[in-house]
Amino acid sequence: MELVAEGGLGLCAPCVESTGEVFVASPGNGEVLQLADAGDRKIFERVATCGSPSALACHGAGGLIGADPANQNVVRIQDGGAVDFISDNRGEKLVGPSGVHIAARSGAIFISDGGTFGDTGLASPRGRVLYFDPATQTLQTIATGLAYPTGLCTSPDGEVLYVCETAQNRILRFVQRPKNAWHGSVFHQFSGLFGPNCIDADGDGNLYIGRFDLCDVAAESVVTILRANGEEYASFSVPGAEISGLCIDRPREQLYLTEASTGTLHRRPLVSLEDTAA
Repeated sequence: MELVAEGGLGLCAPCVESTGEVFVASPGNGEVLQLADAGDRKIFERVATCGSPSALACHGAGGLIGADPANQNVVRIQDGGAVDFISDNRGEKLVGPSGVHIAARSGAIFISDGGTFGDTGLASPRGRVLYFDPATQTLQTIATGLAYPTGLCTSPDGEVLYVCETAQNRILRFVQRPKNAWHGSVFHQFSGLFGPNCIDADGDGNLYIGRFDLCDVAAESVVTILRANGEEYASFSVPGAEISGLCIDRPREQLYLTEASTGTLHRRPLVSLEDTAA
């Protein structure tokens, strides 16, 4: 695994544009950063300020949206700042978006509304998963009563939504049948570590899941790879317990990961994952 760059405060949420630009969030100082060249090394350059961003999603042509749980909204990142995009669900204020994902085919936006860490845990499972339809500009509730939902992604065909329910240490799966009627179930239950908090799918539908813990009790976090049928077939460790985001750069077959306690961005080729022993 290659260490790409260091910086930010609580570095998280790597996001790769189709053209290869890499963005990350720095919630500790409210910045969105872009990976840039500085001679023979990589550095982060600030491209926008944004409350306390916890997640980013690319929507083409350099466009970004971000989840800001501190300000309880989803924002568009533009002109060096953040513009309010989604802040309520039919008049009800968001708890605080903790994850955001844009489906590649439809442009639909999925939001984990889990608040900041501790807001919607086991003692207060009031997290939600929401769906924003760009065609109708409406927001729909997919699930409620969740214990800190965070990272989410869709399958390559866009038919399946996967959600990390971090405080329950599991992955949930949701499918529409018929349209706008969502059905969910437990896709995979983990044991050990605190729980999964970031997820992405490769072109074959395999899921790469970051499993977070607290740096007070662990030295490493883990990425576990599940096949599309839920079978676990590989895992590898990540330096630092507090993995805070991952994303797959499909055209270049690279996996990017952030770790918050060390403020580091790592990268490894996807082609090496199948050679990693479980």
